[in-house]
Amino acid sequence: PIARARLDTPAGRASSLGSGLPLKAAGRATQKATTRRHKRHGAREPRLRQPDELGRRNQSVADLRGGSVANPTDPRDSRPLALYAGAFLFITALSLVSLYPAPHLVKILGENRATSLLATVASASALTEIVSSSLIAALVDALGRKPVLIGAACVVALSNALVGLFASHEGVLPFVAAKFTASIAVGVFFLSSGAILADLYRSTPKKLAASNGLLFALVNAGFGVGVGLSGVFKEGLGHRLPYLASSLIALGGVLALALGVPETMA
Repeated sequence: PIARARLDTPAGRASSLGSGLPLKAAGRATQKATTRRHKRHGAREPRLRQPDELGRRNQSVADLRGGSVANPTDPRDSRPLALYAGAFLFITALSLVSLYPAPHLVKILGENRATSLLATVASASALTEIVSSSLIAALVDALGRKPVLIGAACVVALSNALVGLFASHEGVLPFVAAKFTASIAVGVFFLSSGAILADLYRSTPKKLAASNGLLFALVNAGFGVGVGLSGVFKEGLGHRLPYLASSLIALGGVLALALGVPETMA
């Protein structure tokens, strides 16, 4: 009661209001001591990062990883529809004539010699791919993904056109050479297309597997379409029509790749 009575007096109220001053002074002293302790131990006070500073930091991290920060307006971030279309047409062109050499060589050489020759061609193409894979990968990195991709499709279109225009129906070497060339071109094509997809989805790697899955689904579809179309060309029509049709389809793939696929190598 005595203390309450003292607080009710003007002097008591003034002393109670002034009692906060020592607490404020103590708080300031504590803050200064904390600051001195941080400086003594080399610690710095946390500060908020500005948006431009965050952008520079993200760009630096991306540069160290060998990439760049994705730009929403960058055309390279769009879905590679032209690559899908070009791959579909490329495989359709190859599969359209993939079954023709075997019965043709059997008729010319006989079953045993034809089988042996086709096995030799397959082994030689596989060995060539193994030996030249590092060189082709270096070309993809040196020349760019798009030129090598288009070059592979152009080689198939040109070789099939030459067979369709100039090869004799009784010939062997043109058909074997075209089959060997197609086997090499397939490896080069998919090496380049895989590098393009990896570049396109560098900023969103979780979408890379789905994109590759769609690409190979279209490849399988193109193979089925090409083999189905090969049944349309009867043996009596000769080799010119299927090979020329294959060349035209491959040229359609070249056009799609040239107009729609960007160069993704920075």
